[in-house]
Amino acid sequence: ADFVKTKKMQPDVRKSVHPITASFDGDVDRLMFYNSEMRLFDGDAQAAYIVHYIKGLVDAEGIQCSIGVVLSFYSNMGAVEYLQKNFKVVFAQTGVKNFGREARS
Repeated sequence: ADFVKTKKMQPDVRKSVHPITASFDGDVDRLMFYNSEMRLFDGDAQAAYIVHYIKGLVDAEGIQCSIGVVLSFYSNMGAVEYLQKNFKVVFAQTGVKNFGREARS
């Protein structure tokens, strides 16, 4: 995933007939989606999309609740600004234990 993101190149694999391809990073804690034009759908974009989707489901059911998002200090500012408009956003150091701690607080 890091290679794909930093080099803006697909891994050296057989040409895919599928419109979207995905790559995990080395320790499989990040997933990058991209198309043949190398338009990336990275973790920040995935978080924004998923939380927006969940909000739509919650709103459709008429449920009143607040939805929060935990991002890393390395998150894309565009994603941060977008999410801060509608959700409580908190930041955590990288690592599952740090994200979990912030999500519970």
